Amino acid sequence: MKRLSAIDLQERLRSPEASVICVTRRRAPSVDDVVRRLEAACGRVGLDLFTIDGDDSETAVLLPDLGVVAVPTVLVVSSGVLLERVCAVRDGVDARRLVALAAAGRTTPPMGAPSTTPRTTPPRTTPPGTTPPTDSGSPAGG
Repeated sequence: MKRLSAIDLQERLRSPEASVICVTRRRAPSVDDVVRRLEAACGRVGLDLFTIDGDDSETAVLLPDLGVVAVPTVLVVSSGVLLERVCAVRDGVDARRLVALAAAGRTTPPMGAPSTTPRTTPPRTTPPGTTPPTDSGSPAGG
């Protein structure tokens, strides 16, 4: 685990590599549990866990811009893009999911949410190697 200063945090947010950043608070047992879970998950895939102190006045001024409203909050960032912001890491499964997201450097939308992945082919076109859909019989125009 590496503790970041305000300047280090700003550099880490702009870094092209994906990062897991946990906003912590001094003397908070719930924060310690989250950090332990995240450290274990990061160790499995070889990522570093970064922490910032929400009580520090220099870093505290940056938190509203990141959407941090509670501590602990876990941020997954890559290339200046916030991929995920989570206020609850209930267990090791949640921690491993966040770390896997950072390792992949991308996000998947929540269940039922529209995809934010850009299309690789324009609408109404057929990707190479596939068969176009056929009309089911009614003539166009009615």
